[in-house]
Amino acid sequence: MKQFSGMRKLPLTITGLATGSLIYLLLASHQPSWGHVAPDSLGHDPGQRLAQASRRRNYVPPARSTAPRRATSLGTRGGLCESSSTANQEPILPSARFSVMTVAPQTHIGQTASTRPTLTWYIAEDNPYPVELQLYRYTSSDPTDSQLERVEFFDVGLSQPGWMTFTLPTSLPPLNVGETYRWKVIVKCSESQPSRNKIDEADLQVVPSPPGMGTTGEPVQQAEQYGAAGLWYDAIAALSHTPVSPAAAACRNELVGDLAELAAQEAKDPNDVFSLLSDRLRYIANSD
Repeated sequence: MKQFSGMRKLPLTITGLATGSLIYLLLASHQPSWGHVAPDSLGHDPGQRLAQASRRRNYVPPARSTAPRRATSLGTRGGLCESSSTANQEPILPSARFSVMTVAPQTHIGQTASTRPTLTWYIAEDNPYPVELQLYRYTSSDPTDSQLERVEFFDVGLSQPGWMTFTLPTSLPPLNVGETYRWKVIVKCSESQPSRNKIDEADLQVVPSPPGMGTTGEPVQQAEQYGAAGLWYDAIAALSHTPVSPAAAACRNELVGDLAELAAQEAKDPNDVFSLLSDRLRYIANSD
């Protein structure tokens, strides 16, 4: 797992953003329905799904969670950059073949109490490619307004298979409490053909920090506190700082499994965007 903090910034001339997606889901008018249970692409029946949902979750979505302002991306321009050893292996879930995936909520906006949060994503490419992280801010507090303005772009080096993280550097002004941001991870498959690049993205909201939250205890204990408080980004970050212990890795996989269950509860049929999201998250949760 590769971790970055405060890497060099890219010049301001970078263009070619991809705000679209091959898979669009209009979530602005869709509120999460945590109680909905439908069969998933693995053929789990409702009774089994209810049993899964009844277990204690390490991550509990915020009580007033809202849908992301933009379409669920699930990896714009999906698939792998090119044929590789990963492509020749049968993944745990056939629909889980992807290049990059942000490890963040997509059924609602994930929250953080950090003004310089750690962002986490998963790479399914075996071959190394340049990775760029882009950070934007929503210009309005109106949850129906999806207009973005650039905050900063970062070159985070070459990709490596598995977990990768990036902590916003101290050279960047702290994010503003109460505001919502959009972050994108771009795997540059071809510098000369940007249309081949693989992209995934997610929203995050900065909220006030609960008193004493996460200041003591081991990473797993901190993550449990953050997860119970609905602070997804802080929970996953506590478990992703290297070296990652076996206990932290197990807890991290459980957190990702929680996201998979939440996505499955939103699925209306085995082939919709939430079923695909759930499959990919399960793939990541079983990857260690």
